[in-house]
Order: sequence, then structure tokens, then C-alpha cells
Amino acid sequence: MSRQTVYNEHGNKQRLVEAVALVKTAEFVDAARACLARSPGAVEGVAEAVRQVHALTRLDPLARSVLTGTDADDMLPMLTTRGGWVLDLVAPAIGEHLARHRPDLPPARIAFAADVLTRLALSHLLTPDHGPDRAVDRAADCAVEAVTVVAAALLGPSPQRAG
Repeated sequence: MSRQTVYNEHGNKQRLVEAVALVKTAEFVDAARACLARSPGAVEGVAEAVRQVHALTRLDPLARSVLTGTDADDMLPMLTTRGGWVLDLVAPAIGEHLARHRPDLPPARIAFAADVLTRLALSHLLTPDHGPDRAVDRAADCAVEAVTVVAAALLGPSPQRAG
């Protein structure tokens, strides 16, 4: 496919970058939703979804570019300075999961927890603290640990169920 054909379809390089980022992010949201649906608990589901997204990032070079900016400086702003659209796609999936497991919590608390957990997971993906060979694995470990602790703190203990 010629460059002109691509530009005729998408308008310019920035719109092409946005289209690729949207498709890859939607794939990751679908994978995260599948993890959330299988999970027996609120916190465990979020942690497993984070693990899955980080694993997919490690395996998919295009996804790695979209979600970390690696080898694609044009992609990085899509998750940083212009990343609101990512939060709009991801946080509702986390919020729906939390609400299913914690119907005792007010919707505003659920939305806040989903937003914080999404930002936390993405920050570990964007700013790994080790060399490239272990960056994604280490980021996933940190994100899962952080998400687990923060989710428990934000959600509080589950109400006791009468048995």
C-alpha cells in the first residue's frame, strides 16, 4: 500500500497514529475484560488484567510501541499528554468489574478507584525502571503489587455475607 493511499484514508500521520493506537488499545481492553470476567474477586481480577496487558505488550512489538512509545516517539503522547481517550476506554471496564464485585460501594467511589487503578497500571507500563530486557516483566510485577494494595485500600474490606 502506498503512503498516499494511507494518507488518503487517514488524512495525516497523526490520524494514522491515533487509528493504530485505538485498535491496539481496544484489543488490550478486550483481553482485560476477559480476565475480569473470569476473576473470582475484585482485586484479583484487576491484578490479572494488568498481568495480561503487560504480557501482551511484551509479546507484541506494535502494542509495545502504542503503549510505551518504544521505537515510536509519535505514539508516546497518545498515552501521556493526550491520553484521556485511553482512560475513557479502560477505566469503565475496571469500574464495571469493581461494581459487580462490590455493589455495596457508591458509584462515585467505584469510578474513582477505577480511574486511579488505570492510571497506576499505565504509569508502570510507560515508565519501566529496569533495562529493556526486563522492563515489561518488572513493570508488570510492580503494577500488580501496587494495584493490589491500592485496590484493597480504595475499596476497603468486603461486607460480611450472611451464611
